[in-house]
Amino acid sequence: MDEIEVSEKQITTDSQAFRDAMAAAKKVLDASPDNRQERDIDELCPLKEWFADGIYMREIFMPKGTIIMGKIHKYEHPNFVMQGEVVSQTPEGEKVIKAPCFFISKPGTQRLLLIKEDTIWITAHKNFDNLKDRDLLEEFHVVRTFEEYDQFKQLETSPKKELVNL
Repeated sequence: MDEIEVSEKQITTDSQAFRDAMAAAKKVLDASPDNRQERDIDELCPLKEWFADGIYMREIFMPKGTIIMGKIHKYEHPNFVMQGEVVSQTPEGEKVIKAPCFFISKPGTQRLLLIKEDTIWITAHKNFDNLKDRDLLEEFHVVRTFEEYDQFKQLETSPKKELVNL
């Protein structure tokens, strides 16, 4: 598998500007009259799930011409693009991701994807409690806003107080 191929057109994007743009786009989607994007995504982009001891894997099929706003992930995790080509926009800029390739997503990453070819994308996540409930797994791994991510990060880095038995 190859590493991500970076397009000739690199866009330097201020992180706060990217966050603001993604939040504005999400507000527009959330305000749609029947909130179709949530209901239709499972039909448009079918998801398969696999479980192994301590591991949760997701495979999504994204058809050509689709625009996908990814979720904000709390933890680092591997990505495997098995088929297809997408243009990915993050605060670091625009990249062309073409299968076959794999890469590691950093915590706090969110992508806006333009699907150039039918794409199959697999991610793997830690699952220490061997959960099988998608809602619980998503609650553990993702947040809805960058503000939630900043709060999560603050909790992760705050000093831990030790309990003392008296």
